[in-house]
Amino acid sequence: MLKLDLKLQPKLNISNGLIQSLEILSMNSFELETFLKDESEENVMLDFKSRLEDERYVKSLKSKVGSVNHSENFIEELAFQEIDLTEYLLEQLRECEIDKDIAKIVHYLILNLDESGYLKIKLEEVAKTLSQSIEQVKNAHSMLLKFEPLGIGARNLSECLISQVPKSETKLRELIEFHLEDVAKNKISKIAESLGVTEQEVTLLISSLKKLNPKPGQAYQTQKRVEYVIPDVFVEVDNRDVLIKMDLVNNIHLNESYLNMLSTEIDEETKEFLKNKLNRTVLLMKSVEMRNKTLKEVMEYVINHQRDFFIYDLPLKPLRQRDVANDLSISISTVSRAINGKYLEYKKGAIALKSLFAGATLSNTVSKDYIKKKIRELIMAEDNSKPLSDSKIVAILEEDGIEIKRRTVQKYRDELGIASSQVRRRYEKTT
Repeated sequence: MLKLDLKLQPKLNISNGLIQSLEILSMNSFELETFLKDESEENVMLDFKSRLEDERYVKSLKSKVGSVNHSENFIEELAFQEIDLTEYLLEQLRECEIDKDIAKIVHYLILNLDESGYLKIKLEEVAKTLSQSIEQVKNAHSMLLKFEPLGIGARNLSECLISQVPKSETKLRELIEFHLEDVAKNKISKIAESLGVTEQEVTLLISSLKKLNPKPGQAYQTQKRVEYVIPDVFVEVDNRDVLIKMDLVNNIHLNESYLNMLSTEIDEETKEFLKNKLNRTVLLMKSVEMRNKTLKEVMEYVINHQRDFFIYDLPLKPLRQRDVANDLSISISTVSRAINGKYLEYKKGAIALKSLFAGATLSNTVSKDYIKKKIRELIMAEDNSKPLSDSKIVAILEEDGIEIKRRTVQKYRDELGIASSQVRRRYEKTT
């Protein structure tokens, strides 16, 4: 092999190189394969053959994702995880950088949608339940209306349809706000006169109206949205050992032919071109290597921390991205990028890597979700004539070794949509 002894002067500045490195860290395996394949078509110095073109690799993927109905276009149709409406909306909420109180309200609203995607409780009731101002609740509701699918969280048909129409389309918005009943009765002339348009224009507006979705949540009840991804991590349990297999992209090399050309007599323009491509390729290789190293370290840490979840099906232990960052001496943003958009395959199917991070609790031994599950189970099993107070629930949980304050129990109970013991007792008397 030719010994490379060139003093390279990278054309990419440090900030661009750092940006590219961070972008590559954020990519999952499929995205990285696609990115490098496209790059290799433009960069003569990059020697990369995508594994997606390797029949043996594709067959291996097919065997690991057994639930997929494999067609000839397997890679394009690699269905991995079905996500229902609630999961889809919460996924969007996690991506929002908003005030914690607003996020809490949006979360509560999402849990109170009916099958069609409409909000089934009044905003005033939400404000009272969550001890928030009505202005805060309205702000949260306005944010939810911007989530996909558009129209989700609406309180009525008019609000649902208007949420799907750009503000620039004023006539269509007026039609929805004031004339839905007239549309149902086919009162074209009345609508035209009110809107100040021709009857032909009204017909066109109604045609646009019919393209809107009056029940945005319903599609998720019959056909769930499907994520098309390739797992980055595979976890297997052998007796009591957790085996971690990483799907790392590392088949990236320098093109020897063009590398050798740099040592031959070539014109300066060609040499400069090849040097630039070489610099870019070296940077790419370092970025991919760093991505693989970081992803491996983060996943080994997280999976070992949650080993009881994989071996014994126990609830997730509390774990924050900050904890991983501190122990691995990396930044929180690096941890976030390492798990972003990546998935793990294990015996029960596929889960997002970020789902392995469970909210910490005061007990520091079990996750928030586990405590909420316990609270729900206690209330479901209670004597209806003597419902458990929040203080009594605290006492029961403490007997199980879970330290928690009464106001935290109240908060979790509210998040579960469960009324107080006084309300539950009144309900029992009226039934």
